[in-house]
Amino acid sequence: MNNDALLQAQRAEQREMETELARSARSGTVDKGWAELLGDDIEIPESEDQSDLCWQDGKGFRVWDCTSRGRPKFNDRGIVEGYDVVLITAQMLQTRDAWVTKVKWSTVLADEAHEFLRGQHGKAEQSITLQNWGILQRKTKSIFIISGTPFVTNIVHDFGAMTRAIARELIRRQWSEDCTDAGLQALVKGWIPLSDTRYTKFKDAEDARRKKMAELLSIFMIRRTEKSLIQGQAVIHDYFKQCPEDLVPIKAPPDEISTREKDFTQRFEDSRYINSRRNQWLRCVSWSRKYIEWETKTKESNIWDNYTLEDAKKLSRARALIEELEKAKDANEGIVIFSQRTFLSEWVLMVR
Repeated sequence: MNNDALLQAQRAEQREMETELARSARSGTVDKGWAELLGDDIEIPESEDQSDLCWQDGKGFRVWDCTSRGRPKFNDRGIVEGYDVVLITAQMLQTRDAWVTKVKWSTVLADEAHEFLRGQHGKAEQSITLQNWGILQRKTKSIFIISGTPFVTNIVHDFGAMTRAIARELIRRQWSEDCTDAGLQALVKGWIPLSDTRYTKFKDAEDARRKKMAELLSIFMIRRTEKSLIQGQAVIHDYFKQCPEDLVPIKAPPDEISTREKDFTQRFEDSRYINSRRNQWLRCVSWSRKYIEWETKTKESNIWDNYTLEDAKKLSRARALIEELEKAKDANEGIVIFSQRTFLSEWVLMVR
C-alpha cells in the first residue's frame, strides 16, 4: 500500500538492466533479451513510466500490520500516531477488554464480515466479538462492511444482524424507523420462505415485504452487479452463461461402492453424528479414500505425501473430473469447480 517498496524495486531493476547493457557493450555483444525488452529506439518518459502507480512517491499509506508486529502504540487520547492504516484480525475482538476498542478510529473496514458479525441464530447472549463490535461502533466515525455473502444462514436473522452491525441504533434511526432494532424485527416478522408451501397463498404480501427490505438495504449498501464498471471494465462476469450444461450420471462399479461402505463403517459406525452427517462423509469418501486419513490427521502428518494423479483416478467421480480437466486443458478452456467440503477443496488442489 506504500509505493516506496515498489519504487525501490523498479530502481534496482533499472540499475541491473543498465549494468547488463554496459557489460554487453564492453564485450561487443548485445543481449537479445534486454534489447527486446527495452527496444533499441524507444524512450519512455518518466510520466508514462510512473503511470501504473496507485499513489505518488511519498504519498502512500503507512501501514501497521498487527498480525506480525503486535499491538500498535497509541497516545493517551486513544489515537495511533504515525500510521494511516492498522490491520487486525477478527480474533483480536474475541477477548474481553480488547485494546482495539480503546482506540479512536476514523474509519473501520470489516472484510468478510459475515464470518464474525452475524452472531448465532437463536442464541440470545451476544458473543464477545459482537460486544466488542458494539463498543467499536462508538469509537469510529464510519464503518464499511465488506461481504460477498451477507445472508448465508437464516435470512431473517442475517438481515437484522448485518444491518445492526453497520451502525448503532442512534445512527440507524436517522436513516429510517425501519432501520431501528424494533423496525427490523417488525419487517421480518412472519417471514415465509420461497420454499414454504404457504408462500403462494401470501405471494403479494411476501413480495411487497421483500421489496421493502431491498429498498431499506439500498439506503446504506453499495452493491456490485453485472452492470457495475470500474475504469470501463465489468467487475462481475456471469460464468454460468459461458458454461455448457452436460449432465451425465457417474455410476460407480459394485466393488467400489462396497469398498466405500466398508471404509465408512470402519471409521464412523460409533459416531453420534452418523445420521446427520452420513451423506456428507460418504460424499467425501466417494472422491478419495484419503478422507479417512484426512479426517483424523494430525498437524505433523501429511496424507498427500506421494499421492499421484493415478491414485486419484482410481475412483469413478475423481476420474471423471480429472478427465474433464484434462480435456479443458487441451482445448484451452476454463472450468469452474464448486466444492461442498473443505476436504474436497484440498483434494482438488492436490490433483490440479
